[in-house]
Amino acid sequence: MENNEQIYGSTQKKDSSNVKTNLVFLIAAMLIAIIGVSSNISTNNLIERSQWMQHTITVIGDIQALSATYMQAQTNVRGFILTEQEYYTAAYVEARDNIRPTLQRIREATKDNPKQQHELERIDAMLIKRFARWDLNIGVRRRESLAAVQKFLRGDAGKQLDSIFLSAIEALKDEEQSLLRERNEQTTKSAQFTLTIVALGSLLALSCLGLAVYIVNRDHHRRKAAEAERDRFFTVSLDLLCVSGMDGLFKRISPAFEEVLGYPLEELYATPMLDLVHPDDIQRTLAEIERQAQGFKVLSFENRYRCKDGTYKVLSWKSAPVGDLMYGAARDITQQKKFEAELVDAQKAAMQADRAKTEFLANMSHEIRTPLNGIIGSSDLLSDSALHEDQKKLVAMIRTSGILLLKIINEILDFSKIEAGKLEIEILEFDLFQLIESQVSLIGLTAQEKDLTLKTDIGPGIPKLLKGDPSRISQILLNLMGNAVKFANHGEIVLGVQLESIRDGNCVLRFTIKDSGIGMTEAQTQRLFSPFMQADGSTARKYGGTGLGLSICRRLVEMMGGELGVVSQVDKGSTFWFTIKLEVPDQTVVSTRALISSVQATLEPAADKKSIRVLVAEDNHINQMLVMKMLEKIGYQAFLVANGSEAVDAFSAGHYDMILMDQHMPIMDGREASILIRMIEETKGTRIPIIAFTANVIQQDQRDKMAKLLDDFIIKPVNIKVLESVLAKWEPKSKNSHHI
Repeated sequence: MENNEQIYGSTQKKDSSNVKTNLVFLIAAMLIAIIGVSSNISTNNLIERSQWMQHTITVIGDIQALSATYMQAQTNVRGFILTEQEYYTAAYVEARDNIRPTLQRIREATKDNPKQQHELERIDAMLIKRFARWDLNIGVRRRESLAAVQKFLRGDAGKQLDSIFLSAIEALKDEEQSLLRERNEQTTKSAQFTLTIVALGSLLALSCLGLAVYIVNRDHHRRKAAEAERDRFFTVSLDLLCVSGMDGLFKRISPAFEEVLGYPLEELYATPMLDLVHPDDIQRTLAEIERQAQGFKVLSFENRYRCKDGTYKVLSWKSAPVGDLMYGAARDITQQKKFEAELVDAQKAAMQADRAKTEFLANMSHEIRTPLNGIIGSSDLLSDSALHEDQKKLVAMIRTSGILLLKIINEILDFSKIEAGKLEIEILEFDLFQLIESQVSLIGLTAQEKDLTLKTDIGPGIPKLLKGDPSRISQILLNLMGNAVKFANHGEIVLGVQLESIRDGNCVLRFTIKDSGIGMTEAQTQRLFSPFMQADGSTARKYGGTGLGLSICRRLVEMMGGELGVVSQVDKGSTFWFTIKLEVPDQTVVSTRALISSVQATLEPAADKKSIRVLVAEDNHINQMLVMKMLEKIGYQAFLVANGSEAVDAFSAGHYDMILMDQHMPIMDGREASILIRMIEETKGTRIPIIAFTANVIQQDQRDKMAKLLDDFIIKPVNIKVLESVLAKWEPKSKNSHHI
């Protein structure tokens, strides 16, 4: 009887538990049903309001498109009036034809809004008049001049039509924005209500379901969750996960192995991993397995695994030993390795292309400057000979043309170096006022020929001595002042310099070049500093030039920490301005050095030029003749050889006070010859000045690197004054001045 009662009680508890569980499930089901019905109703309302919001956004987009198309049509009409280019009319017709369909879409979308329909009717009536006026403007421009169209456009009719259009557009936008705000508020409230219902209902339902699951399946659920978590680690991961033994067999592997290598998982379990490793990687793989057997982790290891199709893929491994098992994770980096190899190849190709470009520019510079040297040098020598007036004019024309061609070549080479990032700014000490004076003197003759007045306006407080790149500053000033003279036919040109700031050993100067020339429009000034661009197409035909000068000037100014700009008005002239940052040196020390150098220079008078022997190494016949003529005119004894090998032989056999050495010569170039001469000098205990002829612009760092080999440089084409100045600097001061 007692046992029966226990059984009955146990059965009662079990039945009671089942009743409670079923009741909990029933309540949860009812809550879920309520949530579903409420959510469905709220969702339908939300969808309906969202559709209205999308409708409003679409209408606003169409209104903006209508406004943009209208402005595009108006811009194309103006473009045709200004340029008379027919592609503007085609663009105008296309824009005009797009206005009506857009207007119709807006009318259909807002047909239930009387206020918007009224504004659309205003736009429709205005467009009829506007189209007619635009067509009339185009017709007038085709028949008559720009001035006639401008006279026709002076009235206010067009502006009034534009005002009607813009006000109607704004009214349409305001109405749609108001509708959008209202519908946003409704949507937000509906969404909040739906979210509240779903959140509360879900919370209650989940509580009931959780309680039921806990009562009925607590232990079972925990076990399944743990198994699922473990399985998920292997099945979901994109990496190749595995557990393997020290015997080299896989104990468990993720499906990613099958995706990457192509083998079925059953075949991978039956195959030792070393059978899949590339033969060249087996020893390294065995070494890593041995390290793990000793308890070390593998943080980074790569080897190649054979795929089902016979190809190999590169895997990157991380692994840690646990007992006699290895837990590893691998990642397929085959594509990454391929990309890295391609990147290395691309970098090598880019470097080779850059070297080829540099060599090409150097060779082209030499090849072009060599004949230019003959042209300009011959004209210099001819100009000093006995010529009648017509011949002097022809020689002057030859020399001017050669200098102009040289300027174009220099601009192209400078631009190429800037684009390649190889143009460097030197830091040298210079006299600013002397620099300005020299540039004004250079441009003054041209200005005088055009009856232009050239003035300077130097502000107070500017240091006399500064540190920067005087050659590049001169290049900028010469370019800007040259343009001012070129485009001005009357009036004056004023070069101004003002001190903007000075502190911490640096100063900022502002240069202005003001002219009274032809001036430019705002559109022309916006594209003025782009490479190969000029104010308009007729500028190059009328005034010449490559369109590179101002682009190079801007880059140079930016490299010196400044800005370059222009303010201009048509027929009233232009004002170009630029700022640069320069260092302010210790002027007292600088002045003392200059004084000492001057005193030392006066203590050693130069030797008689006729006793000075100059060895010339030059392969080009024209340049040989020019240099020898120039040296004869200056007064030196000159001895000619045709290549570097002959220069070394001549130096070994005779005595010379200076050597002029071309850098590009057959058989042996100038650099190799200079090295051999310096080696011979080491045995004699002497050093002779070697001055290089080069067609390449030499940067300061190149000068520093070659200082032990070469003493100075003369850039082709050779000017007799430059040649005389450089040689005078290296003349022997006494009989034994070259001994070391």
